[in-house]
Amino acid sequence: MAVAWDRTALWLKRNGRQTIMMILILVSAYVVYRVIIQSVWPHIVGSDDFVMTADKIELSPPAPRWIRTDLRAEAFKNPDLAKRHSLMDDELVNKIKSGFAIQPWVAEVVRVEKQSPAKVIVYLKYRRPACFVDSSAGYYPVDAQGFLLPASDFTPAERRGYPRLDVDSKPTAPVGRLWEDKKILGGAQVANALSDVWNRWQLSRLSLGIPHPDGCPTYYIFTLDGNRIFWGPGDDQQSTIVVKLTTEQKLARLANYLLKNKSFKPPSQTTILDVYRLPDP
Repeated sequence: MAVAWDRTALWLKRNGRQTIMMILILVSAYVVYRVIIQSVWPHIVGSDDFVMTADKIELSPPAPRWIRTDLRAEAFKNPDLAKRHSLMDDELVNKIKSGFAIQPWVAEVVRVEKQSPAKVIVYLKYRRPACFVDSSAGYYPVDAQGFLLPASDFTPAERRGYPRLDVDSKPTAPVGRLWEDKKILGGAQVANALSDVWNRWQLSRLSLGIPHPDGCPTYYIFTLDGNRIFWGPGDDQQSTIVVKLTTEQKLARLANYLLKNKSFKPPSQTTILDVYRLPDP
């Protein structure tokens, strides 16, 4: 024990001054650090460079052409974002996510990432209009899942470029919410299935057919030259239909018929072209 103490005393005698100086330097550095943090840092994070504004948000992917609403500006109308917020706010990501999630054009907020310098990337999935519902109450755009979309984002000319669904129904919920009417949902599904060929096949509108005995709605497709095609129900409404055809089968049958006959004019003995009676290609 005595030997160990002697060695410690000798080391302190040789290195004590350096050790004391090092301790003093470290203590001084810590004091200076605390002073900076307490007095300077709040001014830094509170500066305009660190304040969250709409122009610091990047949407990925960018909003598609059919969305005219400024989604970033709309997000900042949310009470959670209306106040001044710092980019260093730990709750900022959740607040931004909430601001976008409630918007009618947003189907899903995938994630929100804060990046430096002073940028936030919001990854979104957007809703896409499938058709316009033409009813006595007005014209209403809906997506393939039956969600009501903002009609104000479309000009009359743009509206005419989408499939028209003739159903006399009034929205059951505000914009951005599900229109809970199975006639709307089924029609939106049919319009979405035909979206890639709508203009090429010179289709005009969709209308309700005679409901199936179980109440399932069915649909007719009208062409610009007046021909009528019986499509049947939407994809999600075939559970009780005896003869079931997938959307792919229906499209293939119609494409094959058009290729052979150059139009959708029904056979001479009928007035309606029934997709269920057409052969597979």
